[in-house]
Amino acid sequence: MTTKLEGIGSFFNEIAPTELKDLDNISFLGEHKLFYTGRHAARYIIDYILKKKSVRYIWIPAYYCHHVIRWLQDVYPNTRLYEVSPFTENSHADLKEVGPDDIVIFNNFFGITNMDYPRVHEETIYIEDHSHGWLSEQCMNSKADYCFVSLRKSLPTPLGGVFWVPKSSKMAFFEQPDHIEQSIPEKWDQAGEAMHLKKRFMDSEIEDKSYLDVYREAEDFLDHQYEFVQMTPDHKQLLKAFYTKDYAYYKKRNLGTILPKLKDSDFFKVLNFDGKFTFGLPLIFKNREDFSALRSYLITHQIYPSELWPENTLEKGYKYLLNVHIDFRYGPKEMEYIAQIINEWTNQYNPQKSMALGSHQ
Repeated sequence: MTTKLEGIGSFFNEIAPTELKDLDNISFLGEHKLFYTGRHAARYIIDYILKKKSVRYIWIPAYYCHHVIRWLQDVYPNTRLYEVSPFTENSHADLKEVGPDDIVIFNNFFGITNMDYPRVHEETIYIEDHSHGWLSEQCMNSKADYCFVSLRKSLPTPLGGVFWVPKSSKMAFFEQPDHIEQSIPEKWDQAGEAMHLKKRFMDSEIEDKSYLDVYREAEDFLDHQYEFVQMTPDHKQLLKAFYTKDYAYYKKRNLGTILPKLKDSDFFKVLNFDGKFTFGLPLIFKNREDFSALRSYLITHQIYPSELWPENTLEKGYKYLLNVHIDFRYGPKEMEYIAQIINEWTNQYNPQKSMALGSHQ
């Protein structure tokens, strides 16, 4: 079993920014604005565009976080979905219905995407979401008009998002007034308390996992909070202390350690492209049964992966992605353990036997 009391995965525990490696260069960000969430950053951009021009449709990738899709649909009734392959290095989105008066949101899938922008109409505005590709090549050299990120996906902060205009963009940076509301800062503090409780659990100061409920309550609130909110100076300062750290360094190092140790499997494929680092260790599956079997096996061995994302359906080929966390919290010892457990499952897994057992439950 892993020697980590809290297991591997789940949300971040509280740490000090001084514990992380500094990023050599953050100049790609240029002028930028911080938010409590990536959704707020996205709305900030879209609302600004709506003030400047008439927009027919806002296009969102069909393969995307469904919480975010529903959130955007609640705010903007003129949203539409387009198809795109999330598991290919050079993703070609189906944009044949996109017009000059539209906005298109692209997603940098897991840090491996080389998204092509077929600018059929110069007036079409492209926004790119780098929440699962923070510090990837596509993120730092984006060709979109505007970019945003949910920083808390990569940073050990309670909340956090950012908006910026890429250097290659013809658009100008802009500022507009923020809404002032107290509920979001309170949820920052609540999520921060959960991170602190998790650290105390890791340090054996407390014995229960009450931090899970505290964090879940803050998460649930965000699904129904729509206004972008003015950040407090203290919260801004903390975000700035953390987004100047090199999260890519740890993921590249850990990928380099774990990939050679994984055995080939008939049941999944590692989504990996040379010279790139990914959001985590991404394992893609054709069958839901195989996906669920490995996920359950990992959890049994205190490895807590995430699904990116539930409720998505692809018609053929690889359809499901299991993300195993390999971020700054972990080193060679944890990579050895994860590889060992995955290889054990590959060696002993029998899908026919598993299906037969499932039919009697």
